[in-house]
Amino acid sequence: MSNTTTEPVRQERRVKKPPIPAMSKIARRTFELFARTAHWTGARAEKLTRFYLVPHSEGFHLYVISRAQAYDFDLGDELADFSREMTRSIPVMATLLTARTTEDLRAHFDPDAAFGALVG
Repeated sequence: MSNTTTEPVRQERRVKKPPIPAMSKIARRTFELFARTAHWTGARAEKLTRFYLVPHSEGFHLYVISRAQAYDFDLGDELADFSREMTRSIPVMATLLTARTTEDLRAHFDPDAAFGALVG
């Protein structure tokens, strides 16, 4: 007699995961816009507090919030240049707003319904 015992062979059941769908063109452009805006605002963190991307029918409205109480025209020009550059891939309208409370922002858009990020 042999001392070998036969254990049942355990077969692993591998569940086939569905393929991850390719990111849609709009989603890819939205991600790119958000990432590039985060980079652009981060390079100006000493002047900016946060930004918001608000979807609209033709693209996005970008609201950038400055730390200053007075409007910075040079920063506004830089934002306009950035907006023109981004519009090549997705329509972007940009607005520079001075330091505001959340309630003040509601006069322009709903911050709770926007994609927002702190700068820096």
